Amino acid sequence: MAAGAYNTTKQRFIVGKSDVNSLTLTMNRQREAHRNYINTLKAYWLLSYYQIRRLTLFDFVKGKNLFDLTLDELTKY
Repeated sequence: MAAGAYNTTKQRFIVGKSDVNSLTLTMNRQREAHRNYINTLKAYWLLSYYQIRRLTLFDFVKGKNLFDLTLDELTKY
């Protein structure tokens, strides 16, 4: 959505129907939207995935039951 708004403003700027301030504002909004997306992904992986893994004692990526691992194997995680 932010990328579309930026592209529209960029095209308007090229034909002279928008000023540099509008272009800069939409570019900043696009960057902010991208940062928010990355932060949301980070929050999911840090909180949700690892919380589910900890509660179930199961590593979904490796398909291993964490409850049955030895102490040496646990330190690798």
